[in-house]
Amino acid sequence: LMMILSNAVFIGASAQYYLQAEIHRFASQGAGDSYDFSNYTLIENLFCVWFTFEFFARFIAAPKDFVLSEDNKWNMFDFALVMSCLLDIFLRTVATPNLTYIRILRVVR
Repeated sequence: LMMILSNAVFIGASAQYYLQAEIHRFASQGAGDSYDFSNYTLIENLFCVWFTFEFFARFIAAPKDFVLSEDNKWNMFDFALVMSCLLDIFLRTVATPNLTYIRILRVVR
């Protein structure tokens, strides 16, 4: 639960930072200081690694219960979130970094 809350706070802080960067870029019409997003990307990737590890640890510990238990809907929801996180990293790695659908994927997550 602590990691989920930490991730929620981080998402809020990074959204604020990205918004400020875009406002500054818009106000200066593309000229001026450039913002460094590498620290935010690193932390976001660490959260993704943690949630992926947690997901697979729960699956390996009890694969049958993972699918057939009462919590299977939450497990499938976790699966969708982990896959969206991995897809986000993949798209940022392979595609150009300014794609709008990557930002939309982050908001959905």
